[in-house]
Amino acid sequence: RPARDLMKFYLDTQEAQGKGLLNKVADSFNFMERLLELQPGYLKQNPQVQSRLQAFREKDSAYLAHEFLNDIWEPSNFADMAKTFSEARLTYACPADPARALFTLGLSENQRAFLNEIGDPVLQETVRDFLLNTQFRKDYWLKGARRLGVHSRNALLREESFALLTQADKVGREVKTAAGAMTLSEASHQIVMRVLGDGKSHSLGELEKAAQDLASRQDAPADAGRENLHTLAQVMCVLMDAGLAAPAQKKQDVIKARPASDRLNACIETLAIDSGAVSFLGSPLTGGGIAVNRFAMLFLLALRRGAKNADAMAAFALECLNSAGQHIVDNGEPVRDQAQALEYLKKQAATFAQAQLPVLKNLLIA
Repeated sequence: RPARDLMKFYLDTQEAQGKGLLNKVADSFNFMERLLELQPGYLKQNPQVQSRLQAFREKDSAYLAHEFLNDIWEPSNFADMAKTFSEARLTYACPADPARALFTLGLSENQRAFLNEIGDPVLQETVRDFLLNTQFRKDYWLKGARRLGVHSRNALLREESFALLTQADKVGREVKTAAGAMTLSEASHQIVMRVLGDGKSHSLGELEKAAQDLASRQDAPADAGRENLHTLAQVMCVLMDAGLAAPAQKKQDVIKARPASDRLNACIETLAIDSGAVSFLGSPLTGGGIAVNRFAMLFLLALRRGAKNADAMAAFALECLNSAGQHIVDNGEPVRDQAQALEYLKKQAATFAQAQLPVLKNLLIA
């Protein structure tokens, strides 16, 4: 907190110098980095500040100006938020980060036992944040919440559909999430690969049926009989948190959303000719944004305009960069030679066509 407040005060003192806000944000980070190089006593008592500052430095300047160096920056713990929201009759429902809903991730057996002794849900969540050293939270809060019965909850769970956000062979058994690492059972990994590996969306009910089929086979893994609706739901939470899967919309909603998402994506891809300021495209299948870098957007735009192969995509991308007066940067150095730039883009386009394009087609972006 003291480091942030000092950076904000420094930023405010630059108001009269006529610099733009984003330049002032960069200056405030430069100022703090120079200050920390002097090995102040504050740094000796709080050595984690340096790594945190570096992590923030890598974020977008507009984000930092809005979220970190704004005029009103008052971090609150979970208990404070619960008290504030209770005045609006809002109650805590669940975390928005899927893997955080799994009570076991990131906690030792003794820590889980300690939390289980706490009956108050607000105190339990506050203590859990302390155990995990949670810096940021994203939660759902509801007004007039009513718990579903077991039958109704399971029926809704079975209807939930999911799709992979990567090629199936990229999903290993060891999955890392923000809440901790989880090793998928051999059976659950096989089930996910067999059902979602075709690149289409499938329901949790279909995964449950695949688990039952697998358990009945003679060559089934030893742990096959343990997989059920709830363990598979946990697996999908982990895959979603790791950015390997996402919830999928119902078929009629996908059909309805696709024309608008196509128009939006075409517009964003065209903006990529000038800059990579927007780094997401919309998927009508998931109903959300999918991270796509600038080169990939230019390759997609090339396909829209008739490119048939990776070489044509690369040539189009180079033409776009030339029209914007920009150069490729490779290993920190601009590539000014046109032949070298084209060769670089051909490699990028070939990798894109092989690894990313099939996934984007599955997500109905390409």
